[in-house]
Amino acid sequence: PAAPTNLRASSTTDSVTLTWDDPGDDSITGYKILYRTPPVQKTLEVLINDTGSAANSYTVRDLEPGTKYVFRVIALTDHGESKASKPVSIRTLSGN
Repeated sequence: PAAPTNLRASSTTDSVTLTWDDPGDDSITGYKILYRTPPVQKTLEVLINDTGSAANSYTVRDLEPGTKYVFRVIALTDHGESKASKPVSIRTLSGN
């Protein structure tokens, strides 16, 4: 499948909602979500192995306030997975 494009993010103090453009492939079964917290983490880790849905948005919950995150998304099909989307960086809002 084609990689998801135009990855965007919005945040609250403890969550980030990711949205992306649908790659236009009817065989998509879900998405894998990768993340890291720079500069502590140098490499991306799997956050969600499979969203289980072809929906082109996902909310990541239980995050730390005031923390920078980098996310990438991979489309999944029965035939394999796409390349990762371009990364998006966002900082959760500070909790006061």
